[in-house]
Amino acid sequence: MRTIELHAKQLFEGIDGILPTTLAIGDFDGVHLGHQEVLRTAKRIADENSEHAAVMIFHPHPRVILGMDGYDYLLTPIHHRLNLFAKAGMQTTYIVVFDREFSEWSAEQFVSVALKTLQVKNVVVGFDFRYGFRGLGTVESLKEHTNGETNVHIVPPFELDGEKVSSRRIRALLQFGNVSDAMNCLGRPFAVRGTVVAGDARGRTIGFPTANVLPVEMYVVPKLGVYAATFKLLNRDGTSGESMQAVMNVGIRPTFEGTNDVRIEVHIMDRQLDLYGCRVEVEWIECIREEQKFDTLDDLIMQIRADVQKAKQIFSQRS
Repeated sequence: MRTIELHAKQLFEGIDGILPTTLAIGDFDGVHLGHQEVLRTAKRIADENSEHAAVMIFHPHPRVILGMDGYDYLLTPIHHRLNLFAKAGMQTTYIVVFDREFSEWSAEQFVSVALKTLQVKNVVVGFDFRYGFRGLGTVESLKEHTNGETNVHIVPPFELDGEKVSSRRIRALLQFGNVSDAMNCLGRPFAVRGTVVAGDARGRTIGFPTANVLPVEMYVVPKLGVYAATFKLLNRDGTSGESMQAVMNVGIRPTFEGTNDVRIEVHIMDRQLDLYGCRVEVEWIECIREEQKFDTLDDLIMQIRADVQKAKQIFSQRS
């Protein structure tokens, strides 16, 4: 899959080598079940019309540029999204640099410039898609602004248990540690990618060595606690390799020094590997318990043993 970064100026000047395209547009933070339906629809339409299948996202998130709440941290930062787009069959991802200049484009200007430059014959968006200055453009105005030159396909809301699947809903579930329901909304476990870095080696001294995972980008992190997890090594192309069952602690280690520095520490069950420097992905499967402070080291060791047994039980029930 090609990745093309676009500035507002490039969209005005034109781009060489663009093919007639079916374009899915959105933020796609999470690439959840609703987003996946948009991508599937775009891929199907592209195939039916022998067009190029592409997706357009905006970076940084428009809410960041406009000074709105909480979107410095993402469910799926951009490099992670690219792998998911490729799996969905997208041939090109356009990353539009969302800066102040671009934020001031009118809704009509976005359609007349961006869609024309990219030779968009079919555009696919979610039912709540907004675009243009202050988000004044809607799916209805999109039909008007294309003047029949581009076919507009609107994907209805994807509901689960009678409620719309959305990035906001998933963020709330993760905030409360409900990673199982978040998994249902995503269609896969919530995951963070990072690099294994040196820790204080305390886990090794008590018989439970851990891999300390430093996220490579600014991810949303679920509620502090202990989770059953899967641990995957990443290949050079960003695809996932071997998957291993694990227990993961997300927290500040209150039994020891206790700081505000949240760490992701993963104990791979029944395996001992030298992982320093490896690029990895950790997936949240089910919450075991909240993080807590123990009076003695022996109490902590006993609890970790119980956590491991609980994680094995969870994986056994899933198999």
